This record gives sequence, C-alpha cells and structure tokens, in this order.
Amino acid sequence: MKLWSFQSLPVVARLEKRGMIRGDWDFISGDKWKLAYCWMMQEMEKRGIACNGFAPIWAWHSCEYYGRGPDMGTAIALLSEYEREAGIKIIEFECPPELVLLSRYGPWNDVFYQFIDGKEDVSLSPREYRKLFRIIHKGQQEYQATLPYLKLEWVKDIRDLPFVSLEEEYDWATLV
Repeated sequence: MKLWSFQSLPVVARLEKRGMIRGDWDFISGDKWKLAYCWMMQEMEKRGIACNGFAPIWAWHSCEYYGRGPDMGTAIALLSEYEREAGIKIIEFECPPELVLLSRYGPWNDVFYQFIDGKEDVSLSPREYRKLFRIIHKGQQEYQATLPYLKLEWVKDIRDLPFVSLEEEYDWATLV
C-alpha cells in the first residue's frame, strides 16, 4: 500500500540508521493527545495490528482524492511553522496492507476533538463508527493511515519538505 508520512529530521536519521522506526510516546504532546492515540491504537489491535506498546505511526493514503499524496497545504494544516522550519522530510513508502488501518480524516477529527475537550473515553454510534472507517475507492476523500512501525526497506523516496512561511504566497500543490 502506498503511503506518505511527514517526519522530523531526527526521526528520519533514526530510520536510516536503524532500518525501522516506531512511534514514541515522548513525542506526543500532552495527555489528551495520548488518549486519542491510544484509542486509535486499540482500534488497530482490534483488527490484529499490534503496536506492542508503541504509539502508532501516522501517514497519509489519500489527500483530496483517492491515492493522492499530501501537498504543502496538507503540511501547513498539520504541522506548526516551528516544526516545518526545524526541518521535515516526506517519506513515501509501500508497506504491507495488513499492517495499515485506514480511517477518514474528517471523522477522526470528530473523535480527536472529544479527547481534546476533556473526555477520557469516546464511544461512537454505529453510524459514526462506519463513517470513520468506511473506505470509498473513488472521488474526493482524505484517508489517513496508522501503522505499528515503518521499515526502511519499504521506502521509495525521502525528500525535503520545503519551508514556506504562512506569509509567503505559493502554489502549495506544486511544492511537494
């Protein structure tokens, strides 16, 4: 399965040195974020994707259209200017589909914001649950991917994410 992940320079260096990276709970800011990540990790484990206590690795499967990778607009929406200025790489990779849980980005934010608003657990209605995990293989969709680790042998390309400040005017889709 073709995916893309934004990763910091130290994480990319670790991937290149060790041949694999796993999610690190120390890099997830705050208990509310950790609760949301744990919720997704539990969903992965329900499907037989074991993280073995590590945080999930987040990646993209589809940005705007099915199978389309992220662009600068995606990066600016997800990453702080501080993160982007410090240096971010885009890792393009192909991994075994049985290690990936796809979910819809918009409905995931509905879950995520419940944790940010102070809930310690989130229960979804059957309709909300279907909406979150229903994958449609066509049209305009945004699918994120979570996986337990990322191996260097899966990597097809590692490239710089150019730094663009919010004040600069660019055709963001052409920068990535």
